Amino acid sequence: MCDTALARAEVLASVLYSDHDHDESVKLARTLEREHGEDPWSHYVLGMALGIRYVAEGDRADLDGGLEHLREAIRLGGSEDPDAATFRQQLAGALGVRWSRALMEDPGTDPAELAEALDVAREGLAMTDAHSPHLPDRLTQVAELLAQGAAGPEGLTEAVELIEGALSEAHPDDPRLSRFQHSHARILSLAAARPGADPALAEAAETSALKAGDLAPAYDPERPDVPDPKRRLNTAPATVPRGEYRRVFDHSSVASPVRRRRWAPWCRQGLGCALERSSR
Repeated sequence: MCDTALARAEVLASVLYSDHDHDESVKLARTLEREHGEDPWSHYVLGMALGIRYVAEGDRADLDGGLEHLREAIRLGGSEDPDAATFRQQLAGALGVRWSRALMEDPGTDPAELAEALDVAREGLAMTDAHSPHLPDRLTQVAELLAQGAAGPEGLTEAVELIEGALSEAHPDDPRLSRFQHSHARILSLAAARPGADPALAEAAETSALKAGDLAPAYDPERPDVPDPKRRLNTAPATVPRGEYRRVFDHSSVASPVRRRRWAPWCRQGLGCALERSSR
């Protein structure tokens, strides 16, 4: 079905980023999957279409179906598919969405339920080339999962290391830099809340949050893909009560609210996923 990066990008754009509604996107993706069921890309696109509709409409069947097709993309593609890391990143994001929604319904939801998401995210990170433009994003994803308790409280130290690694790897002109910085501020806030933590961590978290605001693009209320930097700052204080930290990272807004035609909700790099096939 898709022998080149451009072909894959065109398929993704025609299904997810054109001027049709969620139902039509799912219909097109299902047709694609029926015609090319052995191509992992067809399952990836269908998983994304179902995920977008789930975030917009909340039907659990769409979430379950999206997870099923993302897993099938991984199974069919194995570890050698040029988009193997992307498939894993998206599955990890979808599992994170499921956990975040469960947490909204039940604040007692066990973060250990993120273990599968963490495992898959680590696999995607391990498959990512050292100079890939996706490296900072995947470092951030693993860091966020660790910060939410996917590996227990001891994972927070590694989360700090990974998010600082993401910042060091990101190009100064990377449009995602504000988001990486925002995650850095939140993770430092978590670290600052631990008993006996160095008081300097809280100050560092506040400084990082302010920097994230400075890096954010100018707010445009007509563009849902550009967040309000003031809102971002207000959601990243260094003094968030400790019990609230598990709510810090909303996987459904990593792109994440529904930014149709601009950014798929589970795909942190949008069409770049397809265009960077040679740069895992």
